[in-house]
Amino acid sequence: MSKAKSILSQYDKPLIAMAVGAISGIFKALITIIGKKFGLLSLDLIQISAAMLTKNLIHGFGAYFLGWTVACMIGAIIGLGFYYSLILLGRDYLMLKAIGAGLFFGLSILPAQV
Repeated sequence: MSKAKSILSQYDKPLIAMAVGAISGIFKALITIIGKKFGLLSLDLIQISAAMLTKNLIHGFGAYFLGWTVACMIGAIIGLGFYYSLILLGRDYLMLKAIGAGLFFGLSILPAQV
């Protein structure tokens, strides 16, 4: 029984990393929405994410649904990339590697969002 449990947990780790990344995408979007409400930003992450697929700004329920979906998917991809980078680079200095991976993946997606 313990052998089967250890095999399942091995395959669940990438899924958990993707779920944590998707949740972080939600928080990123909420921070940009708050920034837009206070007048610090002209666009929020949801509008930018929806515009990534449609090439222009769209409004309405469909645009926000698409934006939230894309924001969560980008977060999941970043979480999965960070999980596999930890496998390749090891778990020493985890905080520095998390900052580096966040900057790398965030800056690699940034040109697509501008």
